[in-house]
Parts: sequence; C-alpha cells; structure tokens
Amino acid sequence: MFISANVKWVDYLVENGVVDKNNVSNIARNQLVLIKNNKVEDKPFELNAKESWIQWLDDNRLAIGAVSSVPAGIYAKQSLESLGVWSSVKTHLAPVNNVRQVLALVERNEAPLGIVYRTDALASQDVDIIEAFPESTHDPIIYPLVKLTQREEVNMFAEFVHSQSGQSVLAKFGFLPSNGS
Repeated sequence: MFISANVKWVDYLVENGVVDKNNVSNIARNQLVLIKNNKVEDKPFELNAKESWIQWLDDNRLAIGAVSSVPAGIYAKQSLESLGVWSSVKTHLAPVNNVRQVLALVERNEAPLGIVYRTDALASQDVDIIEAFPESTHDPIIYPLVKLTQREEVNMFAEFVHSQSGQSVLAKFGFLPSNGS
C-alpha cells in the first residue's frame, strides 16, 4: 500500500492507469500550521500581515518544505500567496526536503519560524504552534491510502484504518477525520 500527503500524486497514478480508483480511499486530513521554538518569546502574529512576517523573520529564514516538490511546501506557498504575503517572505526561505527537516530547523532555533503539518508540530516538545493556516488558503490536506495489491493483510489494514479504532489512533497523533472517501 501507499499513503500520500498529496492527493494530486495519487490522482496521477489513477489517471495513468497505475492504480484503480476503487483501490483509493481517504483515511485522514491534516492542518498546516506556523511554528516557533518554544523558548522564543511569544509576540503577536497576524498571518496576513506582511509586517508580522518581516518583524519575526528580520534577517533570518522561514523554514519550509521545497515549494515545488514537498507537499507541505506546496501547501505553504499556496497559503502565503492566498494571504498576500508571499512577496514579503519568498526571499527569506530556507527550503528543505521534508517536514521533519523544517521541524528540526525550528527546534534548534536555526529558523525563527517554520511551516509544518499540525501532526508534526504536536510530535515535538520544542515548538509551539503560533497559528493554523485557514484551510481555505490551500488545497485540502488529505491522506489517500492506495491498495497496491488485494492481499488479505492489505485489506485488513485498510479496514482497520477506516474503523473507529483506527481513526482514534490517527486522532491521537493529531490527524483529523477524512470526511469520507
């Protein structure tokens, strides 16, 4: 099986006949959040205010997934553009290859701000969530599960993930319900 944080990647597999759409189901959703190191003093922040971004970043970098290839980076760029602050932050980026690297940069205070999934932020003892990006500012963050075979174990796992127990496990780690397939 394959679980993705990017529906478009799975759509590509379906459109190119690699997988049948009947073998795809959504298992969870996530949120995009702005984080800071928890040892850094709290200051007011407005996601759509260029001044907030400039004040917080100063001469530093915004830790972000690569905006052309990392799903969280793609969603982050969409949000920043939608909020009208992309032009203010795009020269302050520290693009990395995955969300865990973004998290590490903020945990080590090598970047004052980072954009990650809510689930990643909740997994860290060293960061605080400043604010969640409005879901209306980016494509939905949905996790499709793709069954690549019809093996009994794969079907059992998929059934479990969709069950109340499986959804409770996902919720424990900060995932939101998928709201259907």
